[in-house]
Amino acid sequence: MKIQLILWMAILGFVLPSCYSGNGNVGANNFFGGGVNGEGEMIRKKLDVRDFESIDLQGSMDIVLTQGDGFLVEAEGQENIIDLLNTAVDGNTWKVRLTKNVRNYKGLTVYITMPSLKNLHVSGSGNVRGANTFEGLGVVDIGVSGSGNIQLGLQGESVETRVSGSGNIQLELNAKSLEARISGSGDIKLAGQSDNFDAGIMGSGDINAANLKTRSAGVSIAGSGDCSVDVSGSLKVKIAGSGDVYYTGEPQVEQKVSGSGEVKRRG
Repeated sequence: MKIQLILWMAILGFVLPSCYSGNGNVGANNFFGGGVNGEGEMIRKKLDVRDFESIDLQGSMDIVLTQGDGFLVEAEGQENIIDLLNTAVDGNTWKVRLTKNVRNYKGLTVYITMPSLKNLHVSGSGNVRGANTFEGLGVVDIGVSGSGNIQLGLQGESVETRVSGSGNIQLELNAKSLEARISGSGDIKLAGQSDNFDAGIMGSGDINAANLKTRSAGVSIAGSGDCSVDVSGSLKVKIAGSGDVYYTGEPQVEQKVSGSGEVKRRG
């Protein structure tokens, strides 16, 4: 019985890695030899997708975002893989994902030109990069709950950003108010300026806002991650974990520390 169990585990160890799906899933179809293989050379193809203001990236493909006057969605990859992209818009959100499991393909990049942006979320291992700065935005929500990354420039009234996975967010921005939250191991890097900045860490990731100039900031740490800020007015800090807060500028500092973390001035 033990020999049979060992043999079965060995077979699984050999077979399962070959079942990997290029869209981030391991499916039963792949296990039994199914799934789609990419065919042919790389092409760039226009997609028929109606207007949207929010993007939810699910999978391992990449997205390049450009702000422009009208809508244009194109994909670069092998044609039979491009044809598997979901083109339906749910409400005001386009869920960028493949509709079938894939076994092997040469890569897939989606190019999106759009006038405005409200929500951007990555729940897979894909990456989003901004080709230019999105201007004139209102309230913007940006999040990563997978292992993917977001790199973007924007100007808006209010920006909320969060990481709950191992991915990273990097923003160059100008906003009246900014909120950053980490509950995973990923990092958030911020540059530019914001009148008010609110940061919270409940994981091991770091928030680097040393290049973000702000008048007032509030930082709360209940994890092991660190936070760096540049504040000219007031800084309120609450630490109940082992993370540290580093600051530059000449703010009035109000701190409450009940963990092993510290508040330290730089420069």
